[in-house]
Amino acid sequence: MKSDIPVPSTEDQVIEFVKKYGDSYISELVTGAEYYAVYAFICETAEQRMSLEAQLSASGISLFGGSLSADFQTKIENVCKTSSSTVTFQQIVSGLKDPHLPSQDHIIEYALKFFDLQIDNPAIISYESSSYDQVPGFPVNLLDQIRKNVSYFTDPNGDFTKKGIDINELINQCENIDNIYKFYNFTQDPKINSVKELAYIDLKKLKSQQDDFTYNPNNKYSLPDLPSLNEGKPALQFNFKDSPTYGGDGGGVFNDINQSTFLPKRTRLVNVKLYSGKYVDKLIATYECTDPIKRTYVCEHGGNGGGAFQCQIPDGYFVAGFRGRSGSLLDQFGAVFAKLLPATWQK
Repeated sequence: MKSDIPVPSTEDQVIEFVKKYGDSYISELVTGAEYYAVYAFICETAEQRMSLEAQLSASGISLFGGSLSADFQTKIENVCKTSSSTVTFQQIVSGLKDPHLPSQDHIIEYALKFFDLQIDNPAIISYESSSYDQVPGFPVNLLDQIRKNVSYFTDPNGDFTKKGIDINELINQCENIDNIYKFYNFTQDPKINSVKELAYIDLKKLKSQQDDFTYNPNNKYSLPDLPSLNEGKPALQFNFKDSPTYGGDGGGVFNDINQSTFLPKRTRLVNVKLYSGKYVDKLIATYECTDPIKRTYVCEHGGNGGGAFQCQIPDGYFVAGFRGRSGSLLDQFGAVFAKLLPATWQK
């Protein structure tokens, strides 16, 4: 210990010491630069997660790490397009003063060249700490309760950490479903928001303990009651219904709607064009969604001829897209309707 820092002996001195200097000291420090490009797949159920893991594995993407290659970008984009999960993307750089982040289709190239860049603003990227117990003259058992508290708050397998993760996952799932509800103006599931509010209250309880530890690190803590976790986790529910089709049996079958991804990716029909003369020659439908790879896509069916149709929309449904048959003409046409339902809850 430095000569001007007294070794604590009473409980009050221990609290003041830990508030100033913590329960350990930095024994090793590593500085440098790091680059992260993160795709986050939001899974609402265990089945959806297992399906995603199978898709990743089938695409040659290991869940346990691996080396980067030129075709990795194509693999991950294909999974993003076909997965029923909501996908987000984020990039983070440390250690560089003025980093120029690459576009999403150049992240692999950027990552492979990252080690050739000049580190002009080194950042702390890792460190090791050691307990004050190893300092000569420091009482061996003086920080026992504080170390128990540190373990309580930071143990990745402890109840505090597990419950905190569960509550955060619950909030994320509720917010994701609520965002889908808002996108489609669905108001028939008040439970989502009530459970989300309860989860925020429970999260505040955990954060309150963490804040209290800052001021009283020698206190004894136990896990509070967290009623939001009694409800389980919500899963988005929806239904699709096909209209009758109109036309003949020529051409090949088409259906624009991927029912597993349409609502989770907040897709909507934004534009419809019909080409017609003696026949209905072509249908062009434009869709928007939240997919980070392809936010807008166009589906065309029919030929190039021609220079209005009417469907009865079932109560509570909306037009999601179209199906039918087409070749050089739009041979057969029908609509696909979608309807949101209140979420189910799984423990």
